[in-house]
Amino acid sequence: MSRFLYFFLLLLSFSQIKAQDVFSDFKKSCPEASMSFCLKDIESGKTDLSYDSKRSLAPASVMKLLTTIACLDKYGQEYSFTTKVGYTGKIENGVLKGSLVLKASGDPTWNSKFFPNNDVFEKIVYLLKTNGIKKISWGVIIDEGVTDYSLPRTWIWEDIANYFGSPVRAINLYDNTYKLQFSSGKAGSLTKIKSVIPEMHSLSFKNEVLASSVNRDDAWIFGGPNSQQRVVKGSIPQNRKSFIVKGSIPKTNEVFFESLRIRLAKQGVKCKNNLLLKNISNYKHLGEIKWPSLDSIVYYTNQKSVNLFAEALVKKIGSLSDYYSERGLNVSGVRLYDGSGISRFNMLNAEFLTDVLVFASSQEYNSSLFESLPKAGQTGTLKRFGRGTCLENNLIAKTGSMKGVRAYAGYITISGKKKAFSCIVNNYACKSKEFERIVQKILISLCE
Repeated sequence: MSRFLYFFLLLLSFSQIKAQDVFSDFKKSCPEASMSFCLKDIESGKTDLSYDSKRSLAPASVMKLLTTIACLDKYGQEYSFTTKVGYTGKIENGVLKGSLVLKASGDPTWNSKFFPNNDVFEKIVYLLKTNGIKKISWGVIIDEGVTDYSLPRTWIWEDIANYFGSPVRAINLYDNTYKLQFSSGKAGSLTKIKSVIPEMHSLSFKNEVLASSVNRDDAWIFGGPNSQQRVVKGSIPQNRKSFIVKGSIPKTNEVFFESLRIRLAKQGVKCKNNLLLKNISNYKHLGEIKWPSLDSIVYYTNQKSVNLFAEALVKKIGSLSDYYSERGLNVSGVRLYDGSGISRFNMLNAEFLTDVLVFASSQEYNSSLFESLPKAGQTGTLKRFGRGTCLENNLIAKTGSMKGVRAYAGYITISGKKKAFSCIVNNYACKSKEFERIVQKILISLCE
């Protein structure tokens, strides 16, 4: 055995001893909690360190790793899905005597704040003007295809009407998010809704939001995914002329159509006020609208933890369990109900998740995956995590959190070698800062 190898193994054994001591600290500080932890070498796939690594727990947003890796693996990092645009009838003297047709593909990036230059209306106007169309005599037909865009059945009522619970649709717009503008008076008084952006005349609100002396947003929107009635409860800070609360657009097709007609009118293109949702195969090709490249969507999905993007991507995969099983990974003890991690019914264990990370690390798209993950002490949800420690510049990871759930999964560099790791904790009652300190201590003990 070379001196270098002996020294490396000695350092690793010391790190493992320190980490095991920290696991003991975790159980003392959070005895009610369950943890699943796994650290593996990405070259050999061998386990360097584990703690109850086969225990299945709710993963929260680290689920997005499974979704983004599967899409990169299946389609490649530069791939772009497309939305086909066509028409029925015929074009005569600048008049489309028929309907504009959109073969919807579930693109989640149209007029998104993450893709500010991806203006779908501008692209449609360009296609119409290129083909000399100044008037659409009937209206618009949207073909939603055969993909099931129904709401994941295990999402909870509290989430689905708020912006982070926006379900993906065949047509998506403005991140499927609207803004409620409130004004508030003194603490305890009822607030007022000043405006809704974008305007949705068919959507009604029952406002029960009170002004509060607590300086934070604690307002929640309730309503079914297709319902046009919303109840807003909770509180916002007192004495505000303007305060924004964000919700999930229930009928994106209608919002898209109304916004399209307004934009077309501004460009001198008239469109009849008719919208039809139906599958259509007999139409003429006008052009297509490409999604942004897959690696760019993956970047925001992981870096900013965008639930809508993750749900759009998982529609292109289908069953994640089947996908990874077909690639030889052990999916026993794994239950996957969505692509974003909103569902509390999702169950992952650290060993499986780490195996997926090991698998992805050797693929051609690994640079896109690595780039999409927040860097400790620098970016995203890890901007403050590990700052000023050995984790900075040595740790990239996706994080996940919901009530009683915290998770970290990604890659850590130890003595110049990249390792894959996963840490999932459920049902902790200790303070979040204390829990974060313990996880940080575990990871620091590996790289010191």
